[in-house]
Amino acid sequence: MKAHIMKMQESAVLFALSRKHQEKAKEILEKLSIRVRISGSEDLQQTVGFLAGCTGFRQKPPEQLEVSREEAEEFLPAMIMAGLTDNKLDCLLAALRNAGIQIPLKAVVTSTNQNWTLSQLLRELEREHAAFQKPSSKG
Repeated sequence: MKAHIMKMQESAVLFALSRKHQEKAKEILEKLSIRVRISGSEDLQQTVGFLAGCTGFRQKPPEQLEVSREEAEEFLPAMIMAGLTDNKLDCLLAALRNAGIQIPLKAVVTSTNQNWTLSQLLRELEREHAAFQKPSSKG
């Protein structure tokens, strides 16, 4: 039996980057021919699949997008990538690192997380990020 492989357009969603880093990251992504979407708090209730441009996902209507001010301000900067080969992903991450752009939260769109809201994905990424930041208890 063959595994089902999702075909996605090469894209990246940038969330909550500083203006300077956002512009530099956008330039790098465009040079690599990767579609860029800049997202903000207005997109927190949209699905990751919609934001990444995956087929079959529709934009939610405005009445389903309400977000509290506290929720909108609580997330670290993030980049969500879709449809990239391993080689292109490595090139992108190296180019960002060489440009001095630090993005604390990064994810790749999967068949599971494409159905999540951006808010749900960011919460999960922040849990993972916090776990990696804890000092090791091994000694």
